[in-house]
Amino acid sequence: MVWKELKDEVKKSVKELTDVGKEVGKSSLSAAAGITKDGIEIGKELTKSSIELAKSTEREIKDTTKVAVDSTKELIEDLTDATKDAMKGPIREMNKLGDKDQGKEENK
Repeated sequence: MVWKELKDEVKKSVKELTDVGKEVGKSSLSAAAGITKDGIEIGKELTKSSIELAKSTEREIKDTTKVAVDSTKELIEDLTDATKDAMKGPIREMNKLGDKDQGKEENK
């Protein structure tokens, strides 16, 4: 009789422990699923942020390149204008010399 009671008590304890184990397992799975879901959501947000950052960087690079090209064009125009202005004096002097030489030839 004592053995039967002991055996029944052990069965009851094993069943209780098994039930507790099942609950712990369910809770662990639920927690893992929640953590995984949160991880996926964070991953999605990070991906979206990375894409937006890449787009923004691309726009900034395009804008910077446009500014650099426009500035270079302006510098080339300024250099061309300055060269033309600098050459006006020598051209004028060369023309004067040419006019003088032509005048000498006509007098001969």
